[in-house]
Amino acid sequence: MPEDYEKRAQELNLAPPPAVREALAMADTQVIDCRSSDEIAAAAKDTTSVPGIRDGKVDHPNWHQTNCAGGECQEISKVAESMPKPSNEKPVVVIYCRSGRRASWAKNSLVKDYGYSPDQILNAGGYNDVVSILKN
Repeated sequence: MPEDYEKRAQELNLAPPPAVREALAMADTQVIDCRSSDEIAAAAKDTTSVPGIRDGKVDHPNWHQTNCAGGECQEISKVAESMPKPSNEKPVVVIYCRSGRRASWAKNSLVKDYGYSPDQILNAGGYNDVVSILKN
């Protein structure tokens, strides 16, 4: 895991890596990337081969992208409306960004505005955290 992971995990209430790995293996999990298109493009330049990662993002059939900035995720409504409605199954969403902070904003919005419970959303932290989780 990246060097600052433990500090961010406590500060941002990041999900345990085994739970993230398990959720990403499920076909019905929704995956939300809160990075900008430029951040994704920059990550795509890294040619390291990691199963589950392709073109700088998580390779998942239910991958969504929304750009969060300035403490909010104004475009999260488009993503939320395109996803299945929350159910009683847990978890249903894995969310990440560069560090986990923007993912926290998006998670809060999904809980407050779209009917998800906090337990249904796993904040996986940053993209590099997800890469490390999938490597192990």
